[in-house]
Amino acid sequence: MESQKLTKNILIRFASAYSGCILIGLIFYQFNIFDSKSWGFDFIHYGALTAIFFALLQTTTIRNAGAVYVVLIIIGQAVFPKPYNAPFSLFWNISEYIVIGAAVYLFWRYSFLGKNKGIRPFLLAGYFMIAWVLISAVLRIYTNWYDGFVVLIFKNAQHGLIFGFGLGAGIEVGDLLLKHDDTEIKEI
Repeated sequence: MESQKLTKNILIRFASAYSGCILIGLIFYQFNIFDSKSWGFDFIHYGALTAIFFALLQTTTIRNAGAVYVVLIIIGQAVFPKPYNAPFSLFWNISEYIVIGAAVYLFWRYSFLGKNKGIRPFLLAGYFMIAWVLISAVLRIYTNWYDGFVVLIFKNAQHGLIFGFGLGAGIEVGDLLLKHDDTEIKEI
């Protein structure tokens, strides 16, 4: 009985957060979110990773959520590698996964700051904006790249805001669904 409730809780939280990412991705990037070489694909790939990570943080221990996140990173790296050169790609992806995981963890850990549930998606959007700008800074430090760097910073900030807002709105919908779920799972 308890495991059924836990599974249901995880699935509702995952589905709502992931749906928020996909819907906001479709609004801003149209069907480019399904092209693995476009920026919009982050809404599919990182949306799934962050949604399951947040759902597990809400329902299980940090250790279990972190272990599943690491396994999903390894699977994601194998299935959806970035089209860069090999050493740079691995460094770039590892830094992305760490910073994005940290943004989700910070939102989970300090979500009490947004007492008003309506501002929590904006809080998560801010975390992801900072996360993607940090990823750009890592790129700048690693490559000594100057040309177009400011444009990349602004594009990543916008991308992080959009992604974080979609994930945050989905998380809020999941919380509302779980809060207003009056049905009891009955054993047969």
